Amino acid sequence: PATGDQNNTQPLNKERNTKKTPNKHKKGTKKELKEYSKATKKTSTTSQIKIKQIVQKAINHLSEKDMSFDLKKLTEESARFGMGEVSFRDITRQIEHFKRNGQLVKARSHKDKPNTALFTTPKAKAVESLLIKNVNQAKDTVTPLLKNIKSLQKQLNKSILNEQQKEAITAALSSKDRFFAIQGDPGVGKTTALKEYKNNLAKNGIEVLALAPTYQAVGELSESLNIQGMTVDRFLVDPTARVTDKKEIAKDKVWICDESSMLSTEKINKLISRAEEENARILFVGDHQQLEAVDAGRGYKQMLEAGINVAIVDKRLRQKTELMKNVVSDIMKKDYATALTTLADNNRIIEIKKEDSAIESMVDNWIGRDKKLREQTLMIAPTNEQKDKITSLVRDRLKSTGEIKKEDVSLKNYVDIYKTETEKKEVFSYNNGDVVRFNKEYKESE
Repeated sequence: PATGDQNNTQPLNKERNTKKTPNKHKKGTKKELKEYSKATKKTSTTSQIKIKQIVQKAINHLSEKDMSFDLKKLTEESARFGMGEVSFRDITRQIEHFKRNGQLVKARSHKDKPNTALFTTPKAKAVESLLIKNVNQAKDTVTPLLKNIKSLQKQLNKSILNEQQKEAITAALSSKDRFFAIQGDPGVGKTTALKEYKNNLAKNGIEVLALAPTYQAVGELSESLNIQGMTVDRFLVDPTARVTDKKEIAKDKVWICDESSMLSTEKINKLISRAEEENARILFVGDHQQLEAVDAGRGYKQMLEAGINVAIVDKRLRQKTELMKNVVSDIMKKDYATALTTLADNNRIIEIKKEDSAIESMVDNWIGRDKKLREQTLMIAPTNEQKDKITSLVRDRLKSTGEIKKEDVSLKNYVDIYKTETEKKEVFSYNNGDVVRFNKEYKESE
């Protein structure tokens, strides 16, 4: 813009125009202008493609983690992937374009944010629709695993199971649906019920496999049920786990999938597809209020909402006193204030404001216990840094008492860093010192 007062602005514009006007009639100017116009248009097109790619990357990134997201988050992630090369205006224009052409569609609102508009992609909607279709199509398609229900009930009446556990097992074994679910809060005896379920299957020659999202969960389930187990990821990709023998396919088999709430919608769809290929049944076990999937979609909860045949087990067994049963009940209702107040009123909370003092107090308490009590005591820290402090202090105390040797052995420990597939392709996702580990063979680029 021209500088100076308003009176000087107009003459400056006139002088500029006067100087430029004769140039329009110079030889070759039209050709140069045409070439300049083409170059400008090409630059503009290239810029638009780049903006589109950046916003698409942000959408892909968010879609890997959640089935839906708000526009604020999409704008923030677009800016992060843009690394300063695109403006806020460019991003919002591209988002509006995606909304108009159907690449972004409205999603169901979340109960925690009822007034926040959420969006998703047609692909994510299709994944959820497929899960609902799979659940409904699998109803009333198989014969019950056990037909003599009266004999089963007599056997269960001799067990230590409560009525809810008995009903859950009976319903699962007599179901005509390929897929069944047992929904229950922590500490209600789901694993105890599964032991009886597995024993009845084994007696009738039915093959049982333990599945879970994590190695730890697989280990615990396999040990509890005394059967083979593997992670869902390995089961889906490991060629040696795939059954090809027609005789094997004809056999009745059941896959018990624990911690189902940690499976994404797409992963459950793949597991269902595999079950249909191999004529297998799946018993999904979990609690939809516990840990969610790292990848997009709350598949287990979506199955419950879609109407999968489910047995509810909610009688608390882990907590032995009425006080703790009431506290856990409040926590499951997300009434944390009441739960903490109840604990505080009953002297179950000790508050130490200084972190180092709190850690020392925890360690002193643990060291002062005998071996049996130590095994029954759990020390929990909110951060890895605090956990390391506690571990280090415990080791120092155990050295001083002679319970462990004073010589240390140092081992390098790698900590997993979760990144979406989209992030893995971006240079800014990595820092100096990061280690990239390849879990499968990759073809080298030409």
